[in-house]
Amino acid sequence: MNIAAWNVRGAGKNSCARTIKDLKKTFDIDILAVLEPIISGSRALTVAQNLGFSHFHIVDAIGFSGGVWLLWNGNSVSLQVVAHSSQSITALVTLGNQWWLLTVVYANPCQGIRESLWNYFDGLARASHLPWLVLGDFNDIVSADEKCGGNLDQGGRSFIDWID
Repeated sequence: MNIAAWNVRGAGKNSCARTIKDLKKTFDIDILAVLEPIISGSRALTVAQNLGFSHFHIVDAIGFSGGVWLLWNGNSVSLQVVAHSSQSITALVTLGNQWWLLTVVYANPCQGIRESLWNYFDGLARASHLPWLVLGDFNDIVSADEKCGGNLDQGGRSFIDWID
Protein backbone atom coordinates (compact mmCIF):
# COMPACT_ATOMS: atom_id res chain seq x y z
CA MET A 1 0.00 0.00 0.00
CA ASN A 2 1.35 3.42 -0.97
CA ILE A 3 0.32 6.52 0.96
CA ALA A 4 1.30 10.10 0.18
CA ALA A 5 0.61 13.58 1.51
CA TRP A 6 1.17 16.82 -0.34
CA ASN A 7 0.68 20.41 0.74
CA VAL A 8 -0.49 21.73 -2.61
CA ARG A 9 -1.09 25.36 -1.51
CA GLY A 10 -3.94 25.61 -3.99
CA ALA A 11 -5.67 22.67 -5.68
CA GLY A 12 -7.57 24.83 -8.15
CA LYS A 13 -4.63 25.15 -10.53
CA ASN A 14 -4.64 22.87 -13.59
CA SER A 15 -1.00 22.00 -12.93
CA CYS A 16 -1.95 20.63 -9.49
CA ALA A 17 -4.48 18.15 -10.90
CA ARG A 18 -2.02 17.03 -13.60
CA THR A 19 0.74 16.53 -11.03
CA ILE A 20 -1.52 14.53 -8.71
CA LYS A 21 -2.59 12.26 -11.56
CA ASP A 22 1.06 11.77 -12.59
CA LEU A 23 2.13 11.01 -9.00
CA LYS A 24 -0.75 8.56 -8.56
CA LYS A 25 0.23 6.70 -11.71
CA THR A 26 4.01 6.79 -11.15
CA PHE A 27 3.93 5.70 -7.51
CA ASP A 28 0.71 3.64 -7.57
CA ILE A 29 -0.74 5.73 -4.72
CA ASP A 30 -3.63 4.08 -2.87
CA ILE A 31 -4.28 6.87 -0.34
CA LEU A 32 -3.50 10.55 -0.85
CA ALA A 33 -3.83 13.44 1.57
CA VAL A 34 -4.15 16.81 -0.14
CA LEU A 35 -3.32 19.59 2.29
CA GLU A 36 -4.10 23.29 2.03
CA PRO A 37 -6.17 23.01 -1.17
CA ILE A 38 -7.49 26.55 -0.51
CA ILE A 39 -10.69 25.82 -2.46
CA SER A 40 -14.00 24.66 -1.09
CA GLY A 41 -17.61 23.86 -1.93
CA SER A 42 -18.58 22.80 -5.43
CA ARG A 43 -15.18 23.80 -6.84
CA ALA A 44 -13.42 21.45 -4.40
CA LEU A 45 -15.88 18.67 -5.19
CA THR A 46 -15.33 19.05 -8.94
CA VAL A 47 -11.55 19.00 -8.62
CA ALA A 48 -11.52 16.02 -6.21
CA GLN A 49 -13.82 14.01 -8.48
CA ASN A 50 -11.37 14.39 -11.36
CA LEU A 51 -8.16 13.27 -9.63
CA GLY A 52 -8.55 9.56 -10.42
CA PHE A 53 -9.49 8.19 -6.99
CA SER A 54 -12.73 6.28 -6.44
CA HIS A 55 -13.45 7.80 -3.01
CA PHE A 56 -12.70 11.02 -1.18
CA HIS A 57 -13.59 13.03 1.91
CA ILE A 58 -13.24 16.81 1.93
CA VAL A 59 -12.79 19.21 4.82
CA ASP A 60 -13.29 22.58 3.18
CA ALA A 61 -10.82 25.41 3.39
CA ILE A 62 -11.94 28.32 5.52
CA GLY A 63 -11.77 31.32 3.22
CA PHE A 64 -8.39 31.09 1.55
CA SER A 65 -6.76 29.08 4.31
CA GLY A 66 -6.32 25.40 5.04
CA GLY A 67 -8.49 22.48 4.09
CA VAL A 68 -7.77 18.75 4.09
CA TRP A 69 -8.76 16.17 1.51
CA LEU A 70 -8.42 12.40 1.87
CA LEU A 71 -8.61 10.45 -1.39
CA TRP A 72 -8.37 6.67 -1.80
CA ASN A 73 -8.88 3.77 -4.19
CA GLY A 74 -11.69 1.58 -2.93
CA ASN A 75 -10.52 -1.40 -4.99
CA SER A 76 -7.16 -1.55 -3.19
CA VAL A 77 -7.98 -0.35 0.34
CA SER A 78 -10.95 -0.39 2.69
CA LEU A 79 -11.20 2.96 4.44
CA GLN A 80 -13.94 4.48 6.59
CA VAL A 81 -13.76 8.08 7.79
CA VAL A 82 -14.57 8.06 11.51
CA ALA A 83 -13.95 11.71 12.44
CA HIS A 84 -13.01 15.04 10.96
CA SER A 85 -12.42 18.59 12.07
CA SER A 86 -11.23 21.78 10.43
CA GLN A 87 -7.64 20.51 10.90
CA SER A 88 -7.77 16.76 10.33
CA ILE A 89 -9.49 13.66 8.99
CA THR A 90 -9.26 10.35 10.85
CA ALA A 91 -10.09 7.06 9.15
CA LEU A 92 -10.17 3.39 10.03
CA VAL A 93 -8.17 1.49 7.41
CA THR A 94 -8.51 -2.25 6.83
CA LEU A 95 -5.85 -4.14 4.94
CA GLY A 96 -6.48 -7.87 4.91
CA ASN A 97 -7.20 -8.75 8.52
CA GLN A 98 -5.32 -5.76 9.97
CA TRP A 99 -7.03 -2.59 11.19
CA TRP A 100 -5.27 0.69 11.86
CA LEU A 101 -6.01 4.39 12.16
CA LEU A 102 -4.90 7.06 9.73
CA THR A 103 -5.07 10.76 10.55
CA VAL A 104 -4.19 13.36 7.94
CA VAL A 105 -3.47 16.84 9.25
CA TYR A 106 -3.29 20.42 8.11
CA ALA A 107 -2.75 22.15 11.45
CA ASN A 108 -3.88 25.74 11.75
CA PRO A 109 -0.95 28.18 11.61
CA CYS A 110 -2.37 29.92 14.70
CA GLN A 111 -0.82 28.24 17.76
CA GLY A 112 -3.92 28.81 19.90
CA ILE A 113 -6.19 27.03 17.41
CA ARG A 114 -3.61 24.29 16.82
CA GLU A 115 -3.80 23.47 20.53
CA SER A 116 -7.23 21.86 20.03
CA LEU A 117 -5.65 19.44 17.54
CA TRP A 118 -3.11 18.23 20.10
CA ASN A 119 -5.93 17.78 22.63
CA TYR A 120 -7.89 15.73 20.06
CA PHE A 121 -4.82 13.57 19.45
CA ASP A 122 -4.35 13.01 23.19
CA GLY A 123 -7.94 11.80 23.49
CA LEU A 124 -7.70 9.54 20.45
CA ALA A 125 -4.42 8.03 21.65
CA ARG A 126 -6.03 7.18 24.99
CA ALA A 127 -9.21 5.77 23.41
CA SER A 128 -7.65 3.52 20.77
CA HIS A 129 -5.05 0.80 20.93
CA LEU A 130 -4.87 0.34 17.16
CA PRO A 131 -1.71 1.15 15.23
CA TRP A 132 -1.95 4.80 14.16
CA LEU A 133 -0.31 6.72 11.32
CA VAL A 134 -0.44 10.52 11.54
CA LEU A 135 0.88 12.53 8.61
CA GLY A 136 0.57 15.97 7.16
CA ASP A 137 1.56 19.56 7.80
CA PHE A 138 1.70 20.31 11.52
CA ASN A 139 2.74 23.96 11.10
CA ASP A 140 5.06 23.39 14.05
CA ILE A 141 8.63 22.30 14.61
CA VAL A 142 10.47 20.24 17.19
CA SER A 143 13.73 22.20 17.12
CA ALA A 144 15.11 25.45 15.72
CA ASP A 145 17.22 23.37 13.29
CA GLU A 146 14.03 22.69 11.30
CA LYS A 147 13.39 26.40 10.72
CA CYS A 148 14.94 28.40 7.90
CA GLY A 149 14.12 32.11 7.81
CA GLY A 150 11.25 33.94 9.45
CA ASN A 151 10.58 34.28 13.14
CA LEU A 152 10.96 31.32 15.47
CA ASP A 153 7.61 30.62 17.17
CA GLN A 154 8.26 29.50 20.72
CA GLY A 155 4.69 28.17 21.10
CA GLY A 156 5.52 24.63 19.97
CA ARG A 157 5.86 23.06 23.40
CA SER A 158 2.52 21.23 23.18
CA PHE A 159 3.52 19.70 19.83
CA ILE A 160 6.73 18.39 21.38
CA ASP A 161 4.77 17.09 24.37
CA TRP A 162 2.31 15.34 22.07
CA ILE A 163 4.92 13.53 19.95
CA ASP A 164 6.76 12.39 23.07
